[in-house]
Amino acid sequence: MNAVVETRHSKGVTILDVSGDVVLGDGTEALRETVRGLVTGGIRRVVVNLAGVQHMDSSGIGELLATRTALLNRGGQMKLLRPSRRVVEVLQITKIYNTFDIFEDEAAALGSFRQIAADEASAG
Repeated sequence: MNAVVETRHSKGVTILDVSGDVVLGDGTEALRETVRGLVTGGIRRVVVNLAGVQHMDSSGIGELLATRTALLNRGGQMKLLRPSRRVVEVLQITKIYNTFDIFEDEAAALGSFRQIAADEASAG
């Protein structure tokens, strides 16, 4: 099943609900096009909800890295939410698991952005 990406917003954060297979081809294209539109539109805080992803190959991992890099280059951030055991295994095998902030709870993921903003305000 090709990946489907639905976008919603909560507390100033854009949440991408991804479902299906994020694999080479149409699966990664859906994620790439969605993120490109968000970044171009000025979105800087993104949570990628992977709860509905059944399979992710190295191309999918590459898209997650590209998304993270695009956001970081524009002063933004990305968090992962509820990756399946299979996705976590791929992240661990590729040795990039620790590259991402990963959450099992949506409220905690959203709250992490507020904490970062508070830390930046107190430092400045």
